[in-house]
Amino acid sequence: MIDGVRFWGGPWQPDFHSWAFNLPRGAPLAAKWAMIPDGIDVLITHGPPAGIGDGADGVRAGCADLLAAVRRARPALHLFGHIHQDGGLWEVDGVMFANVTSWECERAPTVIDYDPATRRVTPVAVPPAG
Repeated sequence: MIDGVRFWGGPWQPDFHSWAFNLPRGAPLAAKWAMIPDGIDVLITHGPPAGIGDGADGVRAGCADLLAAVRRARPALHLFGHIHQDGGLWEVDGVMFANVTSWECERAPTVIDYDPATRRVTPVAVPPAG
């Protein structure tokens, strides 16, 4: 906990090449995501949930079991990366999802304000340097 904000993070992702923290889809990943506690404010994972910020070369690469865990735990904010082509912010059912990758430095940084008293997540516009 930092200044009253509760975080939980996990490095796992569905099998992808020979990278670290790969697990098969289904029970092995579901078991990891079952460890996400209810009542957290910010969830940080390496990869995205299914259907949100997970588009890569015409394929959806996200994890359905992670999406189910997010729906159960209800963090205010879910931060992830891994899929560089599909960065952005999405609010789905009261949860703000943020793929905070930068694609070859072509996308500006993602800056977010979070108010723990209201659990409100607000994107912050950052003008380009120049």
